[in-house]
Amino acid sequence: MAGLYLGSEGFVDGASRMALDFGVSNRVVGLTIVAFGTSVPELVASGIAAMRGQSDLAIGNVVGSNLFNLLLVLGTTATITPLPMEASVLSWDIWWLLGTACALIPLAILGGLKTPRMGRWQGGLFVLAYVAYIALTWTA
Repeated sequence: MAGLYLGSEGFVDGASRMALDFGVSNRVVGLTIVAFGTSVPELVASGIAAMRGQSDLAIGNVVGSNLFNLLLVLGTTATITPLPMEASVLSWDIWWLLGTACALIPLAILGGLKTPRMGRWQGGLFVLAYVAYIALTWTA
């Protein structure tokens, strides 16, 4: 536990310094670089599961980790100390989050004529949406 705490302290300090170095807010670094760094293990695990034909594991990992982060991590953190939100979180980031979550439903249904699935073109759309989100967030 001590190692996890100290590593997290260093990670937060490094992210804050990175924001200063890049001249962007901590929010932007958290939404992009920190989010990428903490999500790489999920990307690898889901990719391996998908390549092995274990799509339920791949999808469950992504959906479960997002629910865990939103509900347990954010909820626990806010319980420990209230979290003020920048206006841009409510006017920009939340809408991207909601929009991509809502887009998953029709994309998955349209992905397969007989059974719902997320195919290559739907996955490509999600990747392009993420690239657009990152580009727009960094330049906003």
